[in-house]
Amino acid sequence: MMVRRSACSAILMALLACSAQPTGGFVASAPRDDGGAVVLGDDDASSARAEEGGTPGAAATSSSGGAAGNASSADGGGPGVVLGDASVSDSELGTPVTLTMTSFTVAANSEVYMCQQFGNPFGKDVDLVKMVGSMSQGSHHFFLFNMTPSTGRNTTAALEPCPDKGLEFHPFPYLSQQPEYTVQYGAGMGYPLVGQNGLMMNVHYLNTSAMPVTPKVTITIYPAKPGAVTTHVGTIFLNSQSIYVPAETPQTNQVATTKSNTPITDEGYTIFTNWSHMHQYATDFQASTGGAVFYEEKQWSEPPLITAGTGTNQSPLLPKTMPASASITWTCMYYNPTTQPMTFGDSAMTDDMCIYLGQYYPADGTPTSNPNYPDVIVSQQ
Repeated sequence: MMVRRSACSAILMALLACSAQPTGGFVASAPRDDGGAVVLGDDDASSARAEEGGTPGAAATSSSGGAAGNASSADGGGPGVVLGDASVSDSELGTPVTLTMTSFTVAANSEVYMCQQFGNPFGKDVDLVKMVGSMSQGSHHFFLFNMTPSTGRNTTAALEPCPDKGLEFHPFPYLSQQPEYTVQYGAGMGYPLVGQNGLMMNVHYLNTSAMPVTPKVTITIYPAKPGAVTTHVGTIFLNSQSIYVPAETPQTNQVATTKSNTPITDEGYTIFTNWSHMHQYATDFQASTGGAVFYEEKQWSEPPLITAGTGTNQSPLLPKTMPASASITWTCMYYNPTTQPMTFGDSAMTDDMCIYLGQYYPADGTPTSNPNYPDVIVSQQ
């Protein structure tokens, strides 16, 4: 997939029928507990090598800061979502790695954006097929960013406040807006991580209590064994930055913020999941193409990922085939009970956002043809 318009600089912190389409996408799964994970993080100076080879770019420790050992992913990763009936088998999973963010504190009645970089823990090109994330209470969202060398941030570094707070965005294989979340792709599907790229954990914590909190954030990443992945997937990220909601706008006279991009890519593709991101005074999100709505969400906090089907958190409109010439229009409805105008920004309390995320296949580009590979990233000024 060739990207026609893209922007991958610091733009946001927020929150993604072929005739021979893949049989699955995200699949709910209990965390795998086989004692085979390599654990990275917590500032230990020791190093480790994954079983399949490759030098990791981060220190290896247990989540308590001790020596690396037979860690598992059992610490986190609640149910994800289901698409299709065939997921990658355990026999096709490579040795997992767990990334653990260094401990930090969120003061009472405050919010923080914390980032920690890790070099590629596999030391080579891999396809990611399962990710088990956990973040303790008080979280707003958790990104695992795919950091290219052009960012200058693809190697291991200490925990720090995110340089652009909530206005930072990069390609990503994982996003959670729930405390416990597991992502597992269907059989033959995977997200490609290029060997020269690193990973960055990026979390937003909002503490509205009268006491400080000390979060714990981890993610266990499972690569596929060679040959297990035949279809690469990527994420579509559409961001509306031109938002203005006047002070004291009532719910009976809400403001619509609408953006459209035509076209997003130079090739046809298929959307197989939908997700939205809004802030607290939003009441409705819609994504449409050709004048027809294919996704709607009214929940601003912890919206579910929508997959194909007719059950809970599913849509019969997915998978959605998109020709190369198709546009996507996304709209958010906002009111504003405060005495100050609200515009685009990172705070869930005082600013607004309107973002569409969707996963697609096939991601046929390369790091040369698409610097954001495999993600399609559009920033609307």
